[in-house]
Amino acid sequence: MRGSATMSVERRGFYLTVRMVFALLIAGCGADGARSAGTPCTPETCGANLCYDEVCLDPASNEDDDRLTLSEEVALQTSPYVPDTDEDATLDGIEVVHPDNPRDEDGDGVHDALESRVTDQDGDCLTDQRDPDDTEPELDPTQLAELGCCCYGPCSAWDIDAESATCEVAEDGTKHLVCPPNIQPDSDQDGVADPCDLCPYDPDNTCDGAPHSLASDPPSPASETSPTITGHAFGAQSVSLHAITCEGETVLAESVPVDTQGRFAAAVQVTEDATTTLVARAQRIGDNTSGPSAPPRLHAPR
Repeated sequence: MRGSATMSVERRGFYLTVRMVFALLIAGCGADGARSAGTPCTPETCGANLCYDEVCLDPASNEDDDRLTLSEEVALQTSPYVPDTDEDATLDGIEVVHPDNPRDEDGDGVHDALESRVTDQDGDCLTDQRDPDDTEPELDPTQLAELGCCCYGPCSAWDIDAESATCEVAEDGTKHLVCPPNIQPDSDQDGVADPCDLCPYDPDNTCDGAPHSLASDPPSPASETSPTITGHAFGAQSVSLHAITCEGETVLAESVPVDTQGRFAAAVQVTEDATTTLVARAQRIGDNTSGPSAPPRLHAPR
Protein backbone atom coordinates (compact mmCIF):
# COMPACT_ATOMS: atom_id res chain seq x y z
CA MET A 1 0.00 0.00 0.00
CA ARG A 2 1.29 3.45 -0.88
CA GLY A 3 1.59 5.87 2.01
CA SER A 4 3.49 9.09 2.54
CA ALA A 5 6.62 8.68 0.45
CA THR A 6 10.17 8.52 1.76
CA MET A 7 13.39 8.40 -0.20
CA SER A 8 14.94 4.97 -0.65
CA VAL A 9 17.89 4.06 1.58
CA GLU A 10 20.25 4.47 -1.37
CA ARG A 11 18.93 7.95 -2.30
CA ARG A 12 18.82 9.07 1.32
CA GLY A 13 22.45 7.98 1.75
CA PHE A 14 23.46 9.95 -1.33
CA TYR A 15 21.87 13.18 -0.09
CA LEU A 16 23.30 12.76 3.39
CA THR A 17 26.75 12.23 1.92
CA VAL A 18 26.48 15.34 -0.25
CA ARG A 19 25.20 17.35 2.67
CA MET A 20 28.13 16.25 4.85
CA VAL A 21 30.68 17.08 2.16
CA PHE A 22 29.19 20.55 1.65
CA ALA A 23 29.19 21.11 5.40
CA LEU A 24 32.87 20.20 5.63
CA LEU A 25 33.77 22.47 2.73
CA ILE A 26 31.85 25.44 4.05
CA ALA A 27 33.15 25.00 7.58
CA GLY A 28 36.72 25.78 6.56
CA CYS A 29 36.01 28.82 4.45
CA GLY A 30 36.30 31.36 7.23
CA ALA A 31 40.03 31.01 7.76
CA ASP A 32 42.37 33.96 7.75
CA GLY A 33 44.76 34.39 4.82
CA ALA A 34 41.97 33.78 2.34
CA ARG A 35 42.65 32.89 -1.25
CA SER A 36 40.77 34.71 -3.95
CA ALA A 37 37.99 33.20 -6.02
CA GLY A 38 39.18 31.01 -8.90
CA THR A 39 42.34 29.74 -7.19
CA PRO A 40 42.97 26.17 -5.98
CA CYS A 41 42.13 25.67 -2.33
CA THR A 42 41.56 23.46 0.62
CA PRO A 43 38.66 24.16 2.99
CA GLU A 44 41.17 25.86 5.33
CA THR A 45 42.49 28.40 2.81
CA CYS A 46 39.41 29.78 1.06
CA GLY A 47 38.47 32.52 3.53
CA ALA A 48 35.21 34.31 2.76
CA ASN A 49 34.92 32.44 -0.52
CA LEU A 50 33.50 28.93 -0.87
CA CYS A 51 35.85 26.00 -1.45
CA TYR A 52 34.01 23.78 -3.88
CA ASP A 53 35.70 20.93 -5.76
CA GLU A 54 39.06 22.23 -4.48
CA VAL A 55 38.52 25.60 -6.17
CA CYS A 56 37.75 28.86 -4.37
CA LEU A 57 34.47 30.28 -5.69
CA ASP A 58 32.50 33.41 -4.91
CA PRO A 59 29.31 32.32 -3.01
CA ALA A 60 27.35 34.98 -4.93
CA SER A 61 28.50 33.75 -8.34
CA ASN A 62 26.38 31.80 -10.80
CA GLU A 63 28.75 29.42 -12.56
CA ASP A 64 26.12 27.69 -14.75
CA ASP A 65 23.68 30.55 -15.47
CA ASP A 66 20.72 28.72 -13.93
CA ARG A 67 19.53 31.76 -11.90
CA LEU A 68 20.88 30.31 -8.62
CA THR A 69 23.95 31.57 -6.77
CA LEU A 70 26.62 29.11 -5.71
CA SER A 71 25.59 29.35 -2.05
CA GLU A 72 21.98 28.62 -3.05
CA GLU A 73 23.10 25.64 -5.12
CA VAL A 74 25.01 24.23 -2.15
CA ALA A 75 21.99 24.63 0.14
CA LEU A 76 19.67 23.07 -2.45
CA GLN A 77 22.15 20.29 -3.34
CA THR A 78 21.89 21.10 -7.05
CA SER A 79 24.95 21.11 -9.30
CA PRO A 80 26.79 24.46 -9.50
CA TYR A 81 28.14 23.48 -12.93
CA VAL A 82 25.04 21.94 -14.55
CA PRO A 83 22.13 24.36 -15.16
CA ASP A 84 19.57 21.53 -15.23
CA THR A 85 20.55 19.11 -12.48
CA ASP A 86 17.72 16.62 -13.04
CA GLU A 87 18.00 16.80 -16.84
CA ASP A 88 14.34 17.55 -17.54
CA ALA A 89 14.92 20.56 -19.82
CA THR A 90 14.09 23.15 -17.15
CA LEU A 91 16.68 25.39 -15.45
CA ASP A 92 17.21 24.70 -11.76
CA GLY A 93 16.26 28.25 -10.79
CA ILE A 94 12.98 28.10 -12.70
CA GLU A 95 12.04 24.84 -11.00
CA VAL A 96 13.03 26.08 -7.55
CA VAL A 97 11.22 29.48 -7.79
CA HIS A 98 11.99 30.30 -4.12
CA PRO A 99 15.49 29.16 -3.06
CA ASP A 100 14.57 29.33 0.64
CA ASN A 101 11.37 27.31 0.05
CA PRO A 102 11.87 25.29 -3.15
CA ARG A 103 8.86 23.86 -4.93
CA ASP A 104 8.09 20.18 -4.42
CA GLU A 105 5.20 19.20 -6.68
CA ASP A 106 4.56 15.76 -5.20
CA GLY A 107 5.37 16.67 -1.60
CA ASP A 108 7.85 13.83 -1.11
CA GLY A 109 10.58 15.98 0.39
CA VAL A 110 12.71 16.08 -2.79
CA HIS A 111 12.35 19.48 -4.49
CA ASP A 112 11.61 19.78 -8.19
CA ALA A 113 15.13 20.72 -9.32
CA LEU A 114 16.34 17.32 -8.08
CA GLU A 115 13.37 15.31 -9.32
CA SER A 116 12.77 14.91 -13.05
CA ARG A 117 9.50 15.75 -14.74
CA VAL A 118 10.32 13.34 -17.59
CA THR A 119 11.81 10.28 -15.83
CA ASP A 120 9.46 7.61 -14.45
CA GLN A 121 11.47 5.23 -12.29
CA ASP A 122 8.64 2.87 -11.36
CA GLY A 123 6.92 2.89 -14.76
CA ASP A 124 3.46 3.86 -13.56
CA CYS A 125 3.05 6.81 -15.98
CA LEU A 126 3.65 9.31 -13.17
CA THR A 127 6.92 11.13 -13.67
CA ASP A 128 9.14 11.30 -10.59
CA GLN A 129 8.34 14.97 -9.98
CA ARG A 130 4.64 14.07 -9.74
CA ASP A 131 5.01 10.72 -7.98
CA PRO A 132 5.18 10.72 -4.14
CA ASP A 133 6.67 7.20 -4.31
CA ASP A 134 9.12 6.69 -7.15
CA THR A 135 9.73 3.03 -6.31
CA GLU A 136 6.19 1.60 -5.99
CA PRO A 137 3.89 1.82 -9.04
CA GLU A 138 0.54 3.57 -8.53
CA LEU A 139 -2.26 1.22 -9.63
CA ASP A 140 -5.34 3.17 -8.51
CA PRO A 141 -6.93 4.88 -11.58
CA THR A 142 -8.35 7.64 -9.39
CA GLN A 143 -4.96 8.43 -7.89
CA LEU A 144 -3.31 8.31 -11.30
CA ALA A 145 -5.74 10.99 -12.45
CA GLU A 146 -5.40 13.05 -9.28
CA LEU A 147 -1.60 13.12 -9.43
CA GLY A 148 -0.92 13.10 -13.15
CA CYS A 149 -3.71 14.75 -15.12
CA CYS A 150 -3.45 18.40 -14.08
CA CYS A 151 -0.59 20.70 -14.97
CA TYR A 152 1.06 21.26 -11.57
CA GLY A 153 0.20 19.59 -8.31
CA PRO A 154 -2.82 17.36 -7.73
CA CYS A 155 -6.04 18.08 -9.60
CA SER A 156 -7.77 18.80 -6.30
CA ALA A 157 -5.53 21.89 -5.95
CA TRP A 158 -7.34 23.22 -9.03
CA ASP A 159 -10.76 22.16 -7.68
CA ILE A 160 -10.92 19.58 -10.46
CA ASP A 161 -12.43 16.16 -9.82
CA ALA A 162 -10.43 13.86 -12.10
CA GLU A 163 -12.32 10.58 -11.93
CA SER A 164 -9.81 8.14 -13.45
CA ALA A 165 -6.82 7.71 -15.74
CA THR A 166 -5.04 4.74 -17.26
CA CYS A 167 -1.38 3.95 -17.89
CA GLU A 168 -1.24 2.58 -21.43
CA VAL A 169 1.59 0.94 -23.34
CA ALA A 170 2.16 1.89 -26.98
CA GLU A 171 3.30 -0.54 -29.68
CA ASP A 172 6.89 0.64 -29.28
CA GLY A 173 6.79 -0.17 -25.57
CA THR A 174 6.59 3.40 -24.32
CA LYS A 175 4.04 4.26 -21.66
CA HIS A 176 1.77 7.28 -21.50
CA LEU A 177 -0.97 8.46 -19.17
CA VAL A 178 -4.46 8.73 -20.67
CA CYS A 179 -6.47 11.38 -18.83
CA PRO A 180 -10.10 12.51 -19.11
CA PRO A 181 -10.46 14.76 -22.19
CA ASN A 182 -10.23 18.55 -21.86
CA ILE A 183 -9.50 18.39 -18.15
CA GLN A 184 -7.60 21.71 -18.47
CA PRO A 185 -7.47 24.02 -21.50
CA ASP A 186 -4.35 24.03 -23.70
CA SER A 187 -4.89 26.91 -26.13
CA ASP A 188 -1.64 26.52 -28.09
CA GLN A 189 -1.70 22.70 -28.09
CA ASP A 190 1.88 22.43 -26.80
CA GLY A 191 1.10 19.85 -24.12
CA VAL A 192 1.17 22.37 -21.25
CA ALA A 193 -2.19 23.46 -19.85
CA ASP A 194 -2.84 27.21 -19.97
CA PRO A 195 -2.63 27.89 -16.20
CA CYS A 196 0.93 26.49 -16.06
CA ASP A 197 2.11 27.68 -19.46
CA LEU A 198 4.35 30.76 -19.42
CA CYS A 199 3.22 31.36 -23.01
CA PRO A 200 -0.29 29.86 -23.21
CA TYR A 201 -0.98 31.21 -26.70
CA ASP A 202 2.44 30.57 -28.24
CA PRO A 203 3.44 26.95 -28.95
CA ASP A 204 7.04 28.06 -29.54
CA ASN A 205 7.16 29.67 -26.07
CA THR A 206 8.91 32.79 -27.32
CA CYS A 207 6.81 35.24 -25.28
CA ASP A 208 8.16 37.16 -22.29
CA GLY A 209 6.33 35.08 -19.69
CA ALA A 210 3.99 37.87 -18.62
CA PRO A 211 1.03 37.08 -16.34
CA HIS A 212 -2.06 35.97 -18.20
CA SER A 213 -5.75 35.17 -17.69
CA LEU A 214 -6.01 38.61 -16.08
CA ALA A 215 -9.54 39.35 -14.92
CA SER A 216 -11.39 41.88 -12.78
CA ASP A 217 -14.21 41.37 -10.30
CA PRO A 218 -16.47 43.18 -10.92
CA PRO A 219 -15.71 43.01 -14.63
CA SER A 220 -15.28 46.10 -16.76
CA PRO A 221 -17.08 48.41 -16.84
CA ALA A 222 -16.62 48.45 -13.10
CA SER A 223 -19.34 49.40 -10.68
CA GLU A 224 -16.88 50.41 -7.96
CA THR A 225 -13.35 51.76 -7.55
CA SER A 226 -11.88 48.78 -5.65
CA PRO A 227 -11.97 45.78 -7.99
CA THR A 228 -10.19 42.49 -7.26
CA ILE A 229 -7.69 41.54 -9.96
CA THR A 230 -6.88 37.87 -10.53
CA GLY A 231 -4.65 35.99 -12.94
CA HIS A 232 -1.91 33.41 -13.46
CA ALA A 233 1.86 33.89 -13.29
CA PHE A 234 3.22 30.37 -13.04
CA GLY A 235 6.75 30.15 -11.66
CA ALA A 236 6.75 33.77 -10.47
CA GLN A 237 7.84 34.81 -7.01
CA SER A 238 5.42 37.72 -6.93
CA VAL A 239 3.39 40.08 -9.13
CA SER A 240 2.99 43.84 -9.25
CA LEU A 241 -0.20 45.50 -10.51
CA HIS A 242 -0.13 48.81 -12.41
CA ALA A 243 -2.76 51.31 -13.50
CA ILE A 244 -2.43 53.17 -16.79
CA THR A 245 -4.54 56.29 -17.26
CA CYS A 246 -4.30 59.41 -19.39
CA GLU A 247 -2.05 60.87 -16.72
CA GLY A 248 0.49 58.05 -16.84
CA GLU A 249 1.26 54.79 -15.04
CA THR A 250 1.11 54.19 -11.29
CA VAL A 251 1.81 51.12 -9.16
CA LEU A 252 -1.32 49.87 -7.43
CA ALA A 253 0.11 46.84 -5.64
CA GLU A 254 3.61 45.43 -5.20
CA SER A 255 4.82 41.98 -4.11
CA VAL A 256 1.44 40.35 -4.61
CA PRO A 257 1.99 36.70 -3.60
CA VAL A 258 1.68 33.91 -6.15
CA ASP A 259 0.57 30.47 -4.97
CA THR A 260 2.09 27.12 -5.96
CA GLN A 261 -0.25 26.84 -8.93
CA GLY A 262 0.69 30.34 -10.13
CA ARG A 263 -2.53 32.06 -9.10
CA PHE A 264 -2.68 35.56 -7.64
CA ALA A 265 -5.40 37.92 -6.48
CA ALA A 266 -5.35 41.44 -5.07
CA ALA A 267 -7.88 44.19 -4.41
CA VAL A 268 -6.77 47.53 -5.85
CA GLN A 269 -8.02 51.10 -5.75
CA VAL A 270 -8.63 52.90 -9.03
CA THR A 271 -9.34 56.57 -9.62
CA GLU A 272 -12.90 57.81 -9.90
CA ASP A 273 -14.01 59.50 -13.09
CA ALA A 274 -11.31 57.80 -15.15
CA THR A 275 -10.85 54.96 -17.57
CA THR A 276 -8.10 52.76 -16.18
CA THR A 277 -6.14 50.03 -17.92
CA LEU A 278 -4.71 47.49 -15.47
CA VAL A 279 -1.62 45.43 -16.23
CA ALA A 280 0.38 42.90 -14.22
CA ARG A 281 4.12 42.23 -14.25
CA ALA A 282 5.71 39.09 -12.82
CA GLN A 283 8.90 39.05 -10.75
CA ARG A 284 10.87 35.84 -11.26
CA ILE A 285 14.05 34.43 -9.74
CA GLY A 286 17.29 36.13 -10.73
CA ASP A 287 15.75 39.62 -10.84
CA ASN A 288 13.97 38.76 -14.07
CA THR A 289 10.76 40.74 -14.58
CA SER A 290 8.32 39.75 -17.29
CA GLY A 291 6.56 42.18 -19.57
CA PRO A 292 3.03 43.45 -18.95
CA SER A 293 0.05 41.15 -19.26
CA ALA A 294 -2.83 41.61 -21.66
CA PRO A 295 -4.82 44.14 -19.62
CA PRO A 296 -8.45 44.55 -18.64
CA ARG A 297 -9.93 48.04 -18.91
CA LEU A 298 -11.98 49.45 -16.08
CA HIS A 299 -14.37 52.36 -16.43
CA ALA A 300 -14.59 53.79 -12.94
CA PRO A 301 -17.94 55.23 -11.77
CA ARG A 302 -18.52 58.88 -12.41
